[in-house]
Amino acid sequence: MITRLAGAFGGPEFRITYPNGDETAYVCVVYEAKLTDPGALRPDGVEVDRVRWFQRDELGNPEVGPFAQATFRSLGWL
Repeated sequence: MITRLAGAFGGPEFRITYPNGDETAYVCVVYEAKLTDPGALRPDGVEVDRVRWFQRDELGNPEVGPFAQATFRSLGWL
């Protein structure tokens, strides 16, 4: 259940240039939510290939990815 909007983030850390020269910019919208059924959290196999929980001290792990890390920095978590 979504409880509040935590923030909307964009800027230089959310831009990417692809090998073919195409450029794009992302806006990341973060919601705070209360998990009501932890067992229901599963990848759909189409857009999400895996789901994993991280401890706060693991958020800088390269496995998390650059856009997620930029979001965590914007939230003040890194």
